[in-house]
Amino acid sequence: MKVAQRHDRTRLRDAAYDAVVRRLLGWAVTSAACSPPVQSVLGPSSRARLGIAVRQGVDVGGLQTWATCVTSALTHRVRLSAEDVTAFCSPFRDLLPGLERRMNEPL
Repeated sequence: MKVAQRHDRTRLRDAAYDAVVRRLLGWAVTSAACSPPVQSVLGPSSRARLGIAVRQGVDVGGLQTWATCVTSALTHRVRLSAEDVTAFCSPFRDLLPGLERRMNEPL
């Protein structure tokens, strides 16, 4: 949920992040770079926590959007500059400290 909330807040406040997200979502829609439903890739305990959050009225759409952006970024990594990757990963450094390194590793 922290990733979803951070993603939504950052899109509103950071134009560079939002620009990268819009490109990633566009690529996801026009190619095979979209994420499967988040619920289908989570482990049992994470799925349970997600279910509790949904029942409490938390909007988890941001998590699905963020997961689609990650999938699109990995699929289209060659189309992203180093600055794009930094802009996308920097809001999550404290939550996902290895994200930028992973985005820059060969698949």
